Amino acid sequence: MGLGLDVRLSRLFSHASGNLFGIAVDHFVGYGNVREGGLSNLPEAVARCVSAGPDTMTMTPGTAKSCWPPHVGKASLIVQASYWTPDDRIRDRLATPADAVRLGADALAVAIGVRGGTEGDFIRWLSDAVRDAAPYELPVVAHIYPRDYSDEVRIVFTPEEIAYAVRVGIETGVDVIKVGYPGDQGAFAEIIAGCPVPVVMAGGPKEPTLVGALEQMAAGLRAGARGAVVGRNIWGEDNLEHAARAYAAVLHDGVSPNERACAACTGGADGVGTGVPAAGEARPRPGPLAPQRCRSQDAKPPSTATRSTSWQAGQAARSARSASRSACLRRSISSDFSLRPRAGSLRAVSSPRSCEMVHAS
Repeated sequence: MGLGLDVRLSRLFSHASGNLFGIAVDHFVGYGNVREGGLSNLPEAVARCVSAGPDTMTMTPGTAKSCWPPHVGKASLIVQASYWTPDDRIRDRLATPADAVRLGADALAVAIGVRGGTEGDFIRWLSDAVRDAAPYELPVVAHIYPRDYSDEVRIVFTPEEIAYAVRVGIETGVDVIKVGYPGDQGAFAEIIAGCPVPVVMAGGPKEPTLVGALEQMAAGLRAGARGAVVGRNIWGEDNLEHAARAYAAVLHDGVSPNERACAACTGGADGVGTGVPAAGEARPRPGPLAPQRCRSQDAKPPSTATRSTSWQAGQAARSARSASRSACLRRSISSDFSLRPRAGSLRAVSSPRSCEMVHAS
């Protein structure tokens, strides 16, 4: 692994916790009426997501070209290279590693489906991306979704299928693997323990409440996951900023999902008490410190000892804000969210751990 890859990976996992909190807005096929939902106004949705302070933002090259310029420096950009639907009605590639580099991205995401007659084509997409990204030392983040064709085609999240998805990522040589939580913490821990690269969670399958989704995230972290990249479970919420900060509290600060930030911690437009930069404030960047490549579930996050003085100062400031927030976290998230159906929920199917759409983020 070269210095360029180290530097870019360190930007993705830049938080002192060692965990990645990403938001994905790379959804544009298979989602019905684009005039409805959290992405109906794409520039506004991107701006709101960025204001919530994620570590990374994943989007298509067109969205990056038109919507990302006002937000440069506020989060790491990940360019999504592919798009498809589970039934293969639509599937193609949008971007190459060279395209991502030209757009200033820190990584290339490649979403693929496994199982089914087109699995070989998808795996070739992934292996081609890894090969073509190598000269640029550009990390490849694989979004891998197993499919079930026993009835109507759907994305599934059983431990066996998630283990297979992770193995595909390992065998193709990607740098980060994103998969859904399989619903079994012990099984997920076994899968992650056998994976030599970081595993992050998709935001799906959809839960009817925010607290339920956060409980999945917490269980995944206990199993050894290095964070999550979330889509509709954040921008599909009426209060996007509050939902995003709740995810950040769980993924970055280890807050229990049955706690929620007080008003000063979640509602401040200036970011006070949120542990994230204020709107319009550039995030400090770490030096060339790569995240651990093969981390056991009880390993400590990467040390910040070798990072730059400015980065350490920024981390200290965020830690102080985080401590202030944690002191306020004593009321339940469920009081705000547990009885409210989640916006943009997918139609339920027979399997409790399945959904119908790709990008279950």
